[in-house]
Amino acid sequence: MLEHISFRHLTDYADNRLQDPHLSQQINDHLEKCDICRQALSIVMRIGQTAAHLESPQPAQNLIERVLKATRRTQTLQSRQQSLAHSPPTLLHDSRIAALAAGVRGGSKDCEMLFTFDRFDLHLSIIHSAELDSFTLRGQLMVSEPAEEELEGNQIDLLMEQAQIRTVLTDQLGCFRISNLKSGEYGLRVITDIVESVIDHITIQN
Repeated sequence: MLEHISFRHLTDYADNRLQDPHLSQQINDHLEKCDICRQALSIVMRIGQTAAHLESPQPAQNLIERVLKATRRTQTLQSRQQSLAHSPPTLLHDSRIAALAAGVRGGSKDCEMLFTFDRFDLHLSIIHSAELDSFTLRGQLMVSEPAEEELEGNQIDLLMEQAQIRTVLTDQLGCFRISNLKSGEYGLRVITDIVESVIDHITIQN
C-alpha cells in the first residue's frame, strides 16, 4: 500500500510514461482513496500544461517538489483537522543593535539577525543593492536539536501590516531568498511541519 505517490511516479503517470502495469494499477487505486495525492497530481498536470505553452525552460524539478511538499503538508493538517502549534521567536542577535552598543554610527545598511523558536534557528541577512536601490532578504532555517524534520519545502510568508504579500519555500538546506524589497517595516511567518512562528518586526531601512 502506497503512503503517498512520489513526485517521479506522479510525473510519469501524468505523462503516460509508466512502464509497469502493476505500479500503474497501484497508483490508480491509491488516487481513488487519497485526496492529497489527487491534488498533487492536479498540480503536476497544471504545471506541465502551463510549461508546454511557454518558450522558457520548465520549472526546476526541486522547485516543483517543494511546492508539492508544502501543499501536502497543508492538506494533511486540514484532513486531520489540526492546527500548528505557535512558537514565538526569540531574537538572539541583531548586528545593528550590536553596532549601536559598540558605539558605531552610520554603519552598513546590511544586517544580520538570528532568531530561535521551538527546535529551529532562523538566520536572516538583509543585503542592500546600491545599483537597484533595493534590498534582498536571505534566510536559512536550521534545526537546533537532532531531529527528523525536513528543511525543504517549508513555507516562508513575507508580511506587511500583518497581510501576506510574498511567499517562498525553503530548499533542501533550509535556504530562501526574497528580492526587490524597498525600505519599510515587514513581518515574517515561518510554517514548518510541526510549528508556526511569526516575527512581527523586520526593519529594512536606507
